[in-house]
Formats: sequence, structure tokens, C-alpha cells
Amino acid sequence: MRKGLSELIEGAPVTLLGEDASLPHAVTCVALTPDGDAAWCIGHDCATLVSTRDFSVLHRVTLTLTRPSQALATGPRPEDAVVIDNGQSAVTLTGERLADFVISVGASSLSRDGTVLATVPHSESPAQMVSVWRMRPLRLIRRFAGEAPVEVSDDGALVAHGIVGWKGLGVGFTRVSDGVTVKRSLPKPVSHLRLDAQRAAVCVVGGDALARVPMDPAERIESAPLDTPTRMLAATPSGVVRVSRVGARLVITRDGARAAELAVGGPFFGAVSASGETLFGVDTRVPFRVDLETGFVERGSSGHDVVRDLAWSPDGALVTTVARDGTCRVWGADEGDERARYEGFAAGEGVAVAWSRDGRALFVREGDGTLTEWSLESGEARRRWAMELPPAPVNESAPWRRPVAKVRVSPDGSRAAVIDQGVALVDLEAGSAGAHTPERRDAAWLDDDPATLVTLSSQRASTGTLWRVDDLRTRTRLAEGRLQTYSVPCLAQDGRSVAYTRLAVSGAVVRHRLDRAGLHEPATLPFGAREVLACAGERLIAVSTQLAPRPTLVRWADGELRELATLAPHTRPERAWLSPNGARLALLVHGRVAVLSLTE
Repeated sequence: MRKGLSELIEGAPVTLLGEDASLPHAVTCVALTPDGDAAWCIGHDCATLVSTRDFSVLHRVTLTLTRPSQALATGPRPEDAVVIDNGQSAVTLTGERLADFVISVGASSLSRDGTVLATVPHSESPAQMVSVWRMRPLRLIRRFAGEAPVEVSDDGALVAHGIVGWKGLGVGFTRVSDGVTVKRSLPKPVSHLRLDAQRAAVCVVGGDALARVPMDPAERIESAPLDTPTRMLAATPSGVVRVSRVGARLVITRDGARAAELAVGGPFFGAVSASGETLFGVDTRVPFRVDLETGFVERGSSGHDVVRDLAWSPDGALVTTVARDGTCRVWGADEGDERARYEGFAAGEGVAVAWSRDGRALFVREGDGTLTEWSLESGEARRRWAMELPPAPVNESAPWRRPVAKVRVSPDGSRAAVIDQGVALVDLEAGSAGAHTPERRDAAWLDDDPATLVTLSSQRASTGTLWRVDDLRTRTRLAEGRLQTYSVPCLAQDGRSVAYTRLAVSGAVVRHRLDRAGLHEPATLPFGAREVLACAGERLIAVSTQLAPRPTLVRWADGELRELATLAPHTRPERAWLSPNGARLALLVHGRVAVLSLTE
């Protein structure tokens, strides 16, 4: 059995909200079985064999990998799957080490039958050589000059690769039997490379053209323009399948014609079946399958696994989570038992939740931007507001890294602030929504003043501003101050402090107090941290810089630093929330929530 989320947090009593998920916490590569009926989804701590038909879990194995980067499965058994781990070794899912590489591998390719492996060192290596290995038992059968990218044919007899000294402007075809190489020049560098059934190289050239490069120099090179960046390429009997990412959407084409399009919220990992008829992928631990013949997309259930926001009830006894699938659940903080479930909200990445001050309702920011007041007694929506808050812009290089959406209710319960690449206000008594203040990434109300709002701007060199909110469309700037931050600044929910780490002081933690006069002078606390996760009053939760590479959670309270828990390698908390009385801490890790007791 693989590690659960509670096992990734050591040294503190942990309550997990909901059942543990079937897929690894952080999938890094996917390997389809030859028949395409199942896929190994591989992470650092485990691998799960998932049916590509109904997404059921067929098998699980526990792993201890550093950075699995490529995998190939010749069958459904764990010993049939080979993984390249951290460029240093080739291992099976049973833990058998097939190879240890003296020179770190930068790119690799396995033949479809799993008998031949071709590797290329990292580009920084002075010796740019393609090494061809016969697997089980491992032995070197050929070595020749070449560089990334690299691709070995299905039968392992031919290797296509970049040419040393050509600065990516060419493709070489080398026969494994005698080491003879045929070279073809290209006008722009090659970024992706695959071999088709006719042993012609199909490659992406210069990022803006797809070229078919025959091995025979007498044959002409054919190319077609591309209008989107390529994330994955596959040459199949059914055609060339290309996956590109445009913002938060995957666009899949086959032989230049659009086959399917789907929305994704996180890093994408997938594989195309040998026939080229289907694509199986994982999006933030949610499996999906695309029929490339019809364009039909089917997703597995996330099981409320991809949580995007959380809120404590006013008394700290309950926790509410909202997931990107449009579901909202209420949990008991002591046992982690589900108390209520609400569905029907618009799905999306920008969901958020907050409790009403009397604890009788939830305010849910839906995926389409609508703010909904949800009665806990009747289980129905009371009111809805269409917000003037625009969606956060997409980071093209990492679309899943979007600003975190939040909802903040004023101390007297009369107003709400909705945050998502800006701040918009709602009058909860009059039932009206006002205009938004752009370029603000966080906000909080001063705990004793329902008319004073604190906002933070960008991540670094952030600006902290206090506003007097006279009405929904009239705000007066009371004070403003600058923060020289290294990490994302953490604003307390009561608006009384903001804390962050500062690189110039070797990760020192800095805290500003806040009141109606504005930001006080910064105070440097006597410890270093990588990131501040939560703060409230004098209490502060951070990820320490000590004991690397295992992250350590620490708490600063009453002038003392205390270690709370040690996290497993590659486990990074995404967000954290202190309960109102400071007795518990909720951690969001890989889309799941764990509650830690701070009193034991």
C-alpha cells in the first residue's frame, strides 16, 4: 500500500479530511501498457495502475524515487514497467535496479518492447554521446556522437538524435548494428523528435514548424507551420499526434487537424496509445481519456481531491473545503468526518469559501466568478451576485500557477471582499456588488473595524494599503507601505499583521504590524524560513530552511520557536490556515487537506 497524506507528515497528530486518493500525490510521468487498457501513473512515493476504460485502480505499489522523468510499460505487472529516475538509474516498479549511469542522463528513449535503451547526457556535459544499452541484463552495445533529443525505433535497431556541433540544426539517423550515421540539416533547432513507422523523423523545428525528415537524403523534407507551443508529440500508425497548451486548455491535433480540446488546471502528464486512437492523461490527480477519433473527453472523478480553498467555522469545530470540481464539503475538525456535502457550484480553479459570522451560511465563490450565499440549514442557495472581478490572467509557462482566490467577510458580517487578481466588494445586507480594485492579490478586514480594508499587491516589492470603505464604490486610501519580499507575503486574516521571508537577510522572517495608522516598521524575527504559510496575532507558521531536503514546519508563538512536524521529501504545503483559537492548523498538500493539532 502506498503512503497516504498523513504519512507524509511526521511528528504531529494528523487528521485527514476524506479518504486518501487513488493516484500518487504528484504524478510525474505516465506509461501506457501496450494494449492501451491500463496506465501506470508514477509519482515519487508510489505508482498506480489505472484502467483507461473506467479509471478504476487495478494495482498499487510503494516507491522511493527521487525524480522519475520517463517510464515505459511492456505489460501490466510492476516488473514490466521501467522508470528513469533522476537521470541516475533505470529501475522497475518492483525496485529492481536495471542500470546506474555514471554520467547523468538528460534525455532517454526506450524501445516499445523494452529491450533497448538510448540515453544522452545533460547538455552541460562535455561528452555529448548517445549510449545504446541492451536491457536485462544491462550491457552497452553502442556509443556514438549525438545530443538531445533522442528517439529509438520500436525494434531498437535505429536511433534518431541531434547532431553534436550543429547547435540543434539537424537530425542524425544511426544504425545500432554498425554505428553508421546519416545526417540531415534543418533551418532551425529541433525541440521534439519522434520516429514514425517508416523510420522518418517527425520533429518540431524552431517551435513554429512540424517537419517530417526522411532518413534517405534523396527524399525531400516536408514541413507545416505551427501556431501553438508543443507539449507532447507522438508518431503513430493513425497519424502524428501533437499536444499543445494554450493558457488553461490543452489542444490536441492529429495530422494537423484538431482532434480535441479540454480545460486543465495543473501540470499535464500523458501518453498516446500505440494505435494513436486514444490519449490518456492526468490533470492534478484527475485521470482523463481522449478519443482521438471522435474528440470525446471523459474524466475520472476527482473525489473532491483537488481542494482549492478552506475556511474554519467561527468556533473552530468545523472545516469547509471547496474543490475545483464544484463541490463543497463540511468536516468535523476532530475526527475528519464529513458532516455535509453541497454540489452544483460552477467548477473552476478560482473557487473559494468563507463562513458567515453567525456560522449559519457559507459564501462560495464559484468557478465562473459568481458569489453565492449558501444556507447550511436548508442546503440551498439564498442569494447570488455576479461579480465585476475579471478572471486572473494565465501564466503561459505555468498556467496552473494562478493567484489564489479568497473570500473575506467583514467583522460585522455586513460586507464581503472577493479576491482574485483584484478585490471586489459585496454589500451582504443590501445584496449589491460594487466595482473591483485591480492588481491586488490579497485582502483582509481589520478585526475590530468593518469599514477598514487591508490589501496587498504583487508578490515581490509588494504594496500594503489601508482603505476606508465608505460604500461599495467609494474608498479612501488611509495609508500605504512597501514590503521588500522574497516569498509570497502572508496577510493575517484579522488584518493585524503581514509576514514574509527576505532573501537579503538569508531567509530571515520579517513581520509588520498593522493598524489604522498603516504598516509599522518591520521586525526581524530570530529564525530563518523558506516561506511563511500562516499568521494570526503573535502566532506564525512557516516552512523552515533547516533539515533540508525534508521541509520542516515550525511555529513561532510567545517568543518561542517550536518544530511542529517534518514533511516527506518533495512534499510542499500549498497553503495553511490557523483555526480561530490557534489550536489547529489545516494544511493543503497536493490538493488534499490534513488537520494538525497544535496542543499535543
